[in-house]
Amino acid sequence: MSLIVTFNGQFKPNPIPYDDSHQLRRIRKMDPLFNDLLNKISSEDLPKETTQNLKQASAKVQTYQKSAQNMKRKFYARDIMTTEVETLTVEHTLKDAIELLDIRKFRHIPILKDQQLYGIISDRLILKLLSQGKTKGTKLEEIMTKEVISALENTSITDISRAFLNRKINCVPIVDEKLNLKGIVTSTDLMNLLIVSSEFISYA
Repeated sequence: MSLIVTFNGQFKPNPIPYDDSHQLRRIRKMDPLFNDLLNKISSEDLPKETTQNLKQASAKVQTYQKSAQNMKRKFYARDIMTTEVETLTVEHTLKDAIELLDIRKFRHIPILKDQQLYGIISDRLILKLLSQGKTKGTKLEEIMTKEVISALENTSITDISRAFLNRKINCVPIVDEKLNLKGIVTSTDLMNLLIVSSEFISYA
């Protein structure tokens, strides 16, 4: 169990779905379809120049696949997570959350109770609450998101990315087996990893 659902500081038993998106299925099908098309092409079907270009493209694809396989490394939450995480407790108020987000310029705040992850609040939720007339003196325990998708330090980045995609979230708190907060992974962390990785792999 490397990706978990927590609710009010407890493990919640319902599983997290990881159905691949339509785009991912298309990517998986792309390479065999491309190669099958290439095998069916003859000089009578297409001009020689076009056929040659397709063969060169196929060679590039195969070269990239071999290079990527050789360079492949599995990343985990511990590799990219932010460990110095700003938090609030259930006793803090909406005003405290607004001020912290304004000062630190981030978008999510884990909420703790007895040093354990208990909930989370985001800038989007705060805007929604203010539009609904919530007062700034409202305690966070009353308004925070109580069902939180969280992960362990050995959760793969692939699983975290799938959680982002399937659950439409932008951050995952990282906890230990006792729900003590160890760090946080955000969409910004994933983008930074993609940028760094692209420096070592050519997509041309």
